[in-house]
Amino acid sequence: STNVVKGDPDYIDDMAVFGGGERIINSQSFKGGKLTAVFGGSKINLLGASVAEGEQAVVDIFVMFGGTDIIVPADWAVKVETSAIFGGFSDKRRNVINVVENPNKTIVIKGLVLFGGGEVKSA
Repeated sequence: STNVVKGDPDYIDDMAVFGGGERIINSQSFKGGKLTAVFGGSKINLLGASVAEGEQAVVDIFVMFGGTDIIVPADWAVKVETSAIFGGFSDKRRNVINVVENPNKTIVIKGLVLFGGGEVKSA
């Protein structure tokens, strides 16, 4: 499990219960964090962020009767390692011509999705 320090700009800790919103992360050494959505949802915008060099950003999600969208730069490598029961989490990025995924910029999305969903998108 990820040790998220409250207020650390390199981590996200977002909880959406019966509501939600949009968060914009601009950390230049983003390390991941936790996203929880219960009867609600959130949109996490990482377009201005960068993964810490030589690291993988690991985002642990828990979605129940809700949803989460994560927007990442087109050159990030994305690994979705979620378990889903009556739901799903998918990488919906379009295969953009001339964009090569950079393995040094990898985000791993893991966790559990129950009766809900989520997507990874690029702008």
